[in-house]
This record gives sequence, structure tokens and C-alpha cells, in this order.
Amino acid sequence: LFLVQGERGVLDIEKLEARIMICPKFSGRVTSVVADAQVNSRVIASTDEGLIWVFGVHNKRTCKTDHRFPQGALAGANIRVGSIRGMALALEPSEEDPDGGARF
Repeated sequence: LFLVQGERGVLDIEKLEARIMICPKFSGRVTSVVADAQVNSRVIASTDEGLIWVFGVHNKRTCKTDHRFPQGALAGANIRVGSIRGMALALEPSEEDPDGGARF
């Protein structure tokens, strides 16, 4: 996976090319993205609006929205996502350390 200036996609090492993923029903600028640790075809992303999206990726080019967490579930736009054993993790900066620390 790659994320450059809000554009997300997949790097195909065998063909030495970058493929942009097309995700209908998705809007926003991606700020954090990670592949699901348990299901290789699932991607978790956060946007600059503070939304968390879960996508199913098909053919490394298209994706389907599996889930979108409701806006307001987390407060900030600087959310980072992670995955462990099929679970989505969302981290936001702590109030004490907005530049480095995170809380669950």
C-alpha cells in the first residue's frame, strides 16, 4: 500500500508500477492507511474529516466499502489507523502530547 498527498493505491513490485485504487462512495483525503493484519484484501483508512473506512480490495485496483464508522466516533482529524488480528485500531493524539503521543 502507499499513501502520497491523499492518493492511495498499491505498488506492484513485479510490474514496477503504482496503481491508484478507485473506491466508489468514498470521499475525503486519506491521512492514514493500513492493510488488515488478518485479511490481505481488506484496507483500513482514516480521512482528514476524522472518518474511519474499511474497504475490501479487488484486483488491486477497485474497492468496495465494507464499513464506515460514524462521524464523531473520534474527535480529531489527525487519526492514525492500525490493525492487529483482524481488529481495526484508531489512534488519536493525546491532549497532553498532540505531536507524538496517542490514545485508544
